[in-house]
Amino acid sequence: MKRVSLSRMVTLLILLISFLPMTGVSAGTHDTPAPSLVLTQPSDNETNFAEKRDFYVYGVFPDRLEHPGDIRIELLKEDNGSERRVRLLESHVDSMNGTTSPDSIETNYSEGLDRGDLMVADLIKEPGGLFDPSNKVVVTHEYYQGMILGGVTKDFDTTYRDENGTLLEDLTAGTYTIIVTGLSGDVSGQVVVKNITFGLTDSLFGTDRPPVNLQNRIAYADVHHLRIDRDWFPGYFLFPGYNNTGYSVPKRWNPNNAIESVNDQNGTVIDTPAVANNSLILYNINEKSTTYGVELSAILKYGLEESDNTTFLLYNTGEPSLSYINASSGTEEQVPGNLTPFPDGSRLALTRAEIYPDENSGENTYDPWNNTTVMDVDYHISDGITIHAGDTMTLFGVTKPIRSSVNETDIPHRFTINNRIATIRYDIRDEEGDEVYNSTRMVNLSRLFNQGSPDRFNSIFEFGHEFTLPDTPGRYILHACGIDMSGNLVSGTDNSVQVTVVAP
Repeated sequence: MKRVSLSRMVTLLILLISFLPMTGVSAGTHDTPAPSLVLTQPSDNETNFAEKRDFYVYGVFPDRLEHPGDIRIELLKEDNGSERRVRLLESHVDSMNGTTSPDSIETNYSEGLDRGDLMVADLIKEPGGLFDPSNKVVVTHEYYQGMILGGVTKDFDTTYRDENGTLLEDLTAGTYTIIVTGLSGDVSGQVVVKNITFGLTDSLFGTDRPPVNLQNRIAYADVHHLRIDRDWFPGYFLFPGYNNTGYSVPKRWNPNNAIESVNDQNGTVIDTPAVANNSLILYNINEKSTTYGVELSAILKYGLEESDNTTFLLYNTGEPSLSYINASSGTEEQVPGNLTPFPDGSRLALTRAEIYPDENSGENTYDPWNNTTVMDVDYHISDGITIHAGDTMTLFGVTKPIRSSVNETDIPHRFTINNRIATIRYDIRDEEGDEVYNSTRMVNLSRLFNQGSPDRFNSIFEFGHEFTLPDTPGRYILHACGIDMSGNLVSGTDNSVQVTVVAP
């Protein structure tokens, strides 16, 4: 028998295998797995910051990692065509599981309001101590998070010095590059990069309640190229799949929010109160909201309420949408509301009149869940309103913020506002000019957002006032004007509407 050498046998086997059909084997079987290191925030829509803003560098791993590993975060600033590093942060994970040890987290931080898990970059205390800004990276099996200080809170719970003890420079106008690098474990060797800028912002503010108002704000901002803040401000973090669990440090996140409205920080290059450019939706704002205490109060503090760069928006119908039974036709009506700028020169806008065949008892109350009320709605009040004798009418409207001083609270950059249009004074006169009715009503519309609950959410810039006009058919003039908190008439609030009463 002729012998075949081992090397020749191997060669023949390789040739044989090369001719076998590749059934059941996909071309991507040996592809490199998708990277685990991603950058969730800053999101693509929020890469332009006010000068000196703090911000989170945050990424949710596509899949849970058993041993994530250490992560480095760098921030480079572009200067004259080259880049230099202005921030360096590194995590220090437990070598056994590749995540930040709970022992490295400060669990008794008096400035924080805990609403769940404590795994946040704000609370890293080892190594270097709680106030060391260079250790502020946390790594869990689900996400990593780093906190980069920009200067607005450099006097609050931080040394504001780098790993060498050198005072950090503030993040002022310019282009920067974020580089996130995996140093060990499952993320070893992976790198993600994103460019951001610091400078001027064009912001659109408003409340998130109800969800449709938030959706409309996002849509309006997109069309008009305005910024909204949906990423977490440093000092305010909600965990992945959070279900209302998170962490809040009011003395850090309020200043960061405020300078996105009016940047009053010393040492900015281009971002100053004089160039603040803001739009704000006057819908469902009360004294507890951030829209009131941080964003609007900053506008009023610097007297920018009548600035050409300040735009107040309202819904032309008074609501994002209305649903009711048309009293004239008996059909169901669904009418969307559109965001529109407040009328020029006016500080009081009447948005609609709801007319009910029976008494409605809807004074300063609106139930968005009630879509079965039988009524007629007049959306064009300026050309007059017609009602039948015995009908009830509710007049809805919005008031514009007016010049006001503000008072400090115990939280930096959060204020209370001292003046606004607090009441509407009405009088109704007949065709001879004789007064047949007068009253003064509060500006404080309550909405019942929780279906079936009496809980009210008050809006201090909106109203809904109910009237029963005289039964005598004829033409009447309803006059309205705004009164401030000191009882003074506010200019720009005079409104006169002709109401025609016809026989039943």
